[in-house]
Parts: sequence; structure tokens; C-alpha cells
Amino acid sequence: MTFDEMSGAGAGGGIADAAGSEGSILPTVGPRLSATGSALLRAMDRLEFVVDVETRALETHHDIDLEESNRRKSQILLELSRLMKVVDQEPLERQVIDRLSSVRQKLARNQAVLELNLRAMNEVAEIVAASIRAEESDGTYQPSGHVRGPAR
Repeated sequence: MTFDEMSGAGAGGGIADAAGSEGSILPTVGPRLSATGSALLRAMDRLEFVVDVETRALETHHDIDLEESNRRKSQILLELSRLMKVVDQEPLERQVIDRLSSVRQKLARNQAVLELNLRAMNEVAEIVAASIRAEESDGTYQPSGHVRGPAR
């Protein structure tokens, strides 16, 4: 299953398509945001979307192109870092600050799921490696490297 299939965006769709032409699913009510605030929220929408798809795929053991997912996250994080440079010159709106907290929580959950999957893959790799070593061994040496039986 590809990233786009998992995300439901379709073969020709991408993150921007899935989030809409303006890329925002924010409510239209409330105080008007600055251009930087709106851009930050749109980028956070895309980041949350990518992270949610990746986390869901890992938790449900679906195949996902982690390289593609990582590329998408990196692009969005680059965009966010560029936007944050502008923030130094203007204050962040409350809505953006609140949203950053939500994004941090999703990233922390994604990191925990990725770490769990990595540990599981390492354990499987260790089991396979031990099995290969045991299969190739003629029994002369113990795993610690000591010779069996009386020394010669």
C-alpha cells in the first residue's frame, strides 16, 4: 500500500489535495489571522495529516513508504522553520500557539510508535541473525568464542 492509498488521497492526490485547495480545515469563525498565522496553521495541518497517516499505518501494521513519509515531513518542517523566522518579527496568535501544542503531542506519539517499531525490527533481526549463526555453525565453538571440550 502506498502513502497516498493509506491517506485516502488517491493516486494523483497529495497532501495539498487532501487538505483542500487552500489547505486549511480551520473554522471560518473567530478572529482573523495574520498571513503568517494562516500559513503556519496550513503547514501544521499538512504535518499533522502526514504524521497521522504514518502513525496509523504503523499501529495497524500496514505497509507504508517511510522514506516518502519522512521526505514529506522534512519538507513541511522546513516550511515551518522558514515561517517561524517571520514570527520573530510579529507575535503569534493564540490559535497558532494552541495548535503547536497539538502538533507536539502528535509528534511525540508518532515518535513513540516509530521507536516501538524500530525496537521490534531490531529484535527480529537479532533472532534471524542468531538463527543464521546457529545454522552455519558446526558446533565447534560456543557463541562466546570458547572451544568446547578439552583444550588441545
